[in-house]
Amino acid sequence: MLGVLLLASVASYAPAEPNDAQRDLAANQRTSNIAATNPPALSEGIPAMEGDEEFGEQVIVERVSNWYPFYLDVSVSGYRTTNAELSDRNPKTDTYLRESAVLSYTQNVSGNLLFDFGVEQETYRYRNIRSLDFDYLRAHTGVMLYLQPDRAFFDTVFGNGFLFANYSYYRVTDGLFGSEAFTNHSGEVGFQKSVPIIKGHQIYYGISSDLSGKASDRNFQRDEHRAYLGYFVEWTEDLSMRAGYVATLFEFENTPQSDWGHNLDAAIDLVVGRPEVLGQECEIYLEGNAFFNLNDSNLARQDYEYFNWGGGFGIRSSF
Repeated sequence: MLGVLLLASVASYAPAEPNDAQRDLAANQRTSNIAATNPPALSEGIPAMEGDEEFGEQVIVERVSNWYPFYLDVSVSGYRTTNAELSDRNPKTDTYLRESAVLSYTQNVSGNLLFDFGVEQETYRYRNIRSLDFDYLRAHTGVMLYLQPDRAFFDTVFGNGFLFANYSYYRVTDGLFGSEAFTNHSGEVGFQKSVPIIKGHQIYYGISSDLSGKASDRNFQRDEHRAYLGYFVEWTEDLSMRAGYVATLFEFENTPQSDWGHNLDAAIDLVVGRPEVLGQECEIYLEGNAFFNLNDSNLARQDYEYFNWGGGFGIRSSF
């Protein structure tokens, strides 16, 4: 029973798309870096603009990239949940503490091809139902391909987006240094794109399939197919908000179970400081989250829903 709850918890509480933050960061970095990787000749002039006669002829001398391949994020947060045991009847409320550390590395390989690596460690500690405590480790490595607007098929939908493919591994244990509850090796493919609307506003969308190749327990082995859509607003340099929807199909390979998951979430992020640590500028931030999840299964007693809300603080940096 503990293994079932742990596996369900990973699906419910872990990020719907594990590498969203890293891929968004890489996409923004890559987009801003494209001009820098193809600098113009020194004699190339800036297009004519009003007021040129006042400042004279201007020439591009050097283009500077803000490319930072490493990304590190460490955070602590607390949440209230309306259904800690993911039960279809008589749900129990509880609070839990979530600690997370994320490290990713994204680097240009050649042209529009990027290498992508990431590792993430999370711990979940419940206040009342201590038997639900678990740790979650996930790692991935693979490649991303940037689709240039003038070269992409169905340019409006795919142009300026990213195709990605990677190998993924995750491991669930029942508490710190606890026994191993579940491990899984899989291959993941997908697409993601962000579309600017007006200054500071953008929508993002994507699809992905995570196909399990080997799992420690065949009864829990499953493929996961996702489609997601969201809206992101950067009100100021320090304040941003996000809201999104994720639809997930869980197809169990060795049992007749098949589940649809629906997740609505919203988040607010406030940067409260930018200290320099070991020569690198970091961001200290506060974050608030709320999300609703509905699981619709073809098996009896496997349907459930919950609403979680909370927040915390963290520190992050790109270097």
